[in-house]
Amino acid sequence: MTLNKYIYALIMVFNISCQGQENKSSNIEKKEMEIFSKILNKSQFQNPEENFENINKELLGINTRNLEEGYNEINIFNEAIDYQISKEGKYIKIGDDVLPDIDKINEENLITYPYMKSVVNLNKIIYQNDLTSILTTTHSDVDLARDIVILFNYEKNEILLKKISNNIQDLKDYTNNFILSIVFYNKDHTIRKKLLEYLSKNQELISHITFYLADNKKEIVNKNKLLSKDIDGAIAFLLNLGLQGRENDDIYTGNDFSYGLLNNIFISYPNLIEEFGKNNYFGYDALKYFTKVFQTEQEHINESDSIEVYVIEDPDGYTNLRKEKSAQSEILQKIKTGEQIEVLDNTGDWFLVKTKEGKTGYVHKSRVKSGNSSSHSTTYKLYDRPDFSSFSREVIAKDEIETVHNIEGWDFVKIDGVTGYLPTEEAKEQQKTTENRKYTFLAEEDEIKPEKKKGFGDNLFG
Repeated sequence: MTLNKYIYALIMVFNISCQGQENKSSNIEKKEMEIFSKILNKSQFQNPEENFENINKELLGINTRNLEEGYNEINIFNEAIDYQISKEGKYIKIGDDVLPDIDKINEENLITYPYMKSVVNLNKIIYQNDLTSILTTTHSDVDLARDIVILFNYEKNEILLKKISNNIQDLKDYTNNFILSIVFYNKDHTIRKKLLEYLSKNQELISHITFYLADNKKEIVNKNKLLSKDIDGAIAFLLNLGLQGRENDDIYTGNDFSYGLLNNIFISYPNLIEEFGKNNYFGYDALKYFTKVFQTEQEHINESDSIEVYVIEDPDGYTNLRKEKSAQSEILQKIKTGEQIEVLDNTGDWFLVKTKEGKTGYVHKSRVKSGNSSSHSTTYKLYDRPDFSSFSREVIAKDEIETVHNIEGWDFVKIDGVTGYLPTEEAKEQQKTTENRKYTFLAEEDEIKPEKKKGFGDNLFG
């Protein structure tokens, strides 16, 4: 009985201690909200209740009535972002931690901190469309400007939109919900056509976004609560972006980036063609037209695959193309082992064949093998552009590689319908030399020292 009394007493002490910590934390939070509200007010920030509710619903899809007292997490596509919203203060703050030593901070000094200036600009842009804050943020706080446009869906200023459209590059730098916010609006998950049209000048970025949606479709549906049809519709819009209005143009499909993206997506995800058809191509005429072009090309490829292919196979590394059906006949040409030939007549011991150079003659049947029986395949890494830092994708080559053109040590090729840039041996050696130099004592220190990207926390006190 006595032991139970001790346990009860300990539990009571623990509960009181926890309540004390919660009260202390709550008081600190309230203190910060009071200070932030005063500073925002001094900075000519006014946010009436109706405006607060309307903007939150329009840009963030947040129902203000569902907010709790104190700070609330802001969730974008079912994932928290590094911002919080205050129902009492009617403002958004950067970060999820209360400022350190809030009791000791002088309000007059705090307003001069870069962090506080960012908070003021953030709120004046989102809730007031303040032009001065827009210009200041655009020129001196690009990371914040990018979040305002992307995460907060702000599209009310063309200067800001243009700046951010030129600033978004490698998707590897961004979180999943940030990438989804490039494509979809927060409030209703419709497509951000205006922003994507700005971004369409960067074809490589559009390609990366398209493949990101296709590659991660299942996970996005499960984790981020987007509909499969929404993702298909976004992919359709992205594919249509570079092809719209070009139905009557003379497009060389093997060397057009936008058609190449459509081609590569369909090769990787053939089920999309059926999904597009079910939804009438989401109303995109150009997409419908070029899907038919793709299907026609694939039919021709399949027809050519069904044609018997012959190659030369000789232990000497080559065989002779002769004028007559005799080993003593005049030699017209040497044909290397592995080279394809067209067999015009395969009766008897000597086959009448045609070489890739167009010469016709005879080759002994023992030196001719059917190329269709070969199961050999090679994996190649294709790049979006002639640059090792660009987006790459592995492609298995079962047939011959078609080289469309060459540029600066790179071959633009077509492998089993997939197009991209393939580095030559010269380009690979040059890249290897560059990489090796980075890790030798001859390299300059500045070349190998990683650059640390400053965040808002690093700028808190200047």
